[in-house]
Amino acid sequence: YLIYEGSPSDTVGITKAVKEFTKYEQKDYGTAYGEAIKKAITHCLTMKKDGYVPSIVVIGDLANEGDVSKQINWQTLPQNIQKAQQYIPDLAMMFVFADPQKLDLVKTTLNPVLGETKLVIANKENVDKANRRFLEAIGR
Repeated sequence: YLIYEGSPSDTVGITKAVKEFTKYEQKDYGTAYGEAIKKAITHCLTMKKDGYVPSIVVIGDLANEGDVSKQINWQTLPQNIQKAQQYIPDLAMMFVFADPQKLDLVKTTLNPVLGETKLVIANKENVDKANRRFLEAIGR
């Protein structure tokens, strides 16, 4: 679900939203990020129509957990992002807090589509440097 909408520099607001809405739910094992990315792209299309520069930030470990039908399909994700870029050519994505192996998969899969300037990745050890790169990616 959409847990934050607003300025990327509002770190207090982002932190509060993440703490509140990403709590562990025992009945829901793990996180399936694919459904969230689909929803985010839909929101980005609407925001672009309204004159915004939309972007997607994925926070988490990117483990394949939860409902299998809602997991990221790494084979179709690049094509889906390319389709979205037809309407959102300035789309930027950031993936943070995942393990290096998952971030390598992200980079290998999405770098050919988004390029170095529109794809920002960071593990938990260097996430502090990602904010500046992300703001540059969205033109701020």
